[in-house]
Amino acid sequence: MRASPHFRPLSPIGAAFSAQVPNAPEAARIPIKGLGPRGRGRSFRRAASSARSVLDGLCRRTRLVSSLSLGYSDLAPVGESATTARSALASRTSPATVPGRQDVPLHLLLGYILLFGVGCIRKQLDSDAGPAMSVLDSTVLAEPDSLEAFLALRTQARAAHGGLLLDTGEAIVQFDSQGTVVRVLGRPGHGPGEFVRISSIGLLAGDSLVAAVDARRARIVVFGLNNGNLRREVPLRAPFYPDQQWLTRGDTVIMPGKLLRAPFTSWVTTTDSVWSWGVAPPIYARSQQAYSQGGEPSIAPYGDGWIGLFPADPDLYVLDRAGRPQARVTIPVRRRLGVPPNVAEQVAAIAASGSFRFAASLVLAVRRLNSGAYLLMHVDADARLVRSVNDPSSGRGGVAYEKVRYWASMLSPDLRRACVDGLAPIEVDNILSPFFSGDTLFFVARRVMANDRVRAVLYSIALDDSRCAWTPTEFTRIRGNDR
Repeated sequence: MRASPHFRPLSPIGAAFSAQVPNAPEAARIPIKGLGPRGRGRSFRRAASSARSVLDGLCRRTRLVSSLSLGYSDLAPVGESATTARSALASRTSPATVPGRQDVPLHLLLGYILLFGVGCIRKQLDSDAGPAMSVLDSTVLAEPDSLEAFLALRTQARAAHGGLLLDTGEAIVQFDSQGTVVRVLGRPGHGPGEFVRISSIGLLAGDSLVAAVDARRARIVVFGLNNGNLRREVPLRAPFYPDQQWLTRGDTVIMPGKLLRAPFTSWVTTTDSVWSWGVAPPIYARSQQAYSQGGEPSIAPYGDGWIGLFPADPDLYVLDRAGRPQARVTIPVRRRLGVPPNVAEQVAAIAASGSFRFAASLVLAVRRLNSGAYLLMHVDADARLVRSVNDPSSGRGGVAYEKVRYWASMLSPDLRRACVDGLAPIEVDNILSPFFSGDTLFFVARRVMANDRVRAVLYSIALDDSRCAWTPTEFTRIRGNDR
């Protein structure tokens, strides 16, 4: 049966095993010199060489998305449209523009391009790989009845001996390394050792004391871990609301918080002096709503000063000792949502619509690792309002979360290279702040057990940068007060 002039009898792969397709359309018939067995072998070798050249060029010039499809939009070079990419692809596979072509059949060339393209995709996906994260251990917590209701909003601390401390808002629950409750520190109230609302907790140097900040009582409350006794209370002249990531430097605890223009508060534990310092990023003045929804500020030592990570800001900042910005480091975005330039306007539009979603990735932590490299944590989540459970007075939020994804990124000690957006291998149904012990990352999340009961589980997670694809960051000095 003769083929119709408008019917291509063989697919590109099928055509790769035929020197020439009889009765095929003229566009698919490219003359081959030396059509005998020797010529056919040379043709295959020329097609393979040309296909490799085409794919090498595409792999170098394109930014493939995390997809196994090869649509024109996926192959679009940075800054080029799908139409431009279509033309570029056509020109690269055209007989007249294939480098070193010696009458290579188009269908043979396309077959090899498809074959080698798989390797191109794998190479590109590997180049987008962030730090690998693996679960070292998980411990089911024997929690009291009040813990589960407040789990999503609370802060935690991990002791060197493996114990866990978790605040419920009105008390601190102390667990041993097996997840068994040791004791409960504090209780609701307005008296000594009592809490109206805990903002955050942290271990002090030596892991023998735990401190909790209660902004509503304007107190820092300190307990001993060996017996749970109240050690002292530190009155605060002005309330502040610290977040999860406390940093201890000698006898000084630095507590970042996002509700003040000065984003950091230092507490010298030997003298109980407390003061706030630092400079909030520009987004704080532009939109406190976007800033408050953008995660938590955090700080880590860098040279003689610090580096700071701030909510609703795409950059990491190099700070002097007083917290003034000296430079900003723009970190590549591979898989996380990132922070759009118009984040303030997007947040305002979402609020005006009466709905709720996150306009940007949330920042959670920056930490210096033992190697000198820096770890950054972001989170993306789909969110929706659940007005029936909203109760701000009790701390219960009226937001339900789905598809919560934690991303880890690492920066070289000089901040000039980054390995970004490694996905944490845990499934959670809420946004929880990670915490650290050494280089180990911890999450307290909820898990449905075999009896359908929801239990709190402590996950310990290790990071591995051995297969990181390091890419350059953009390091920009800040002149004057242009931040």
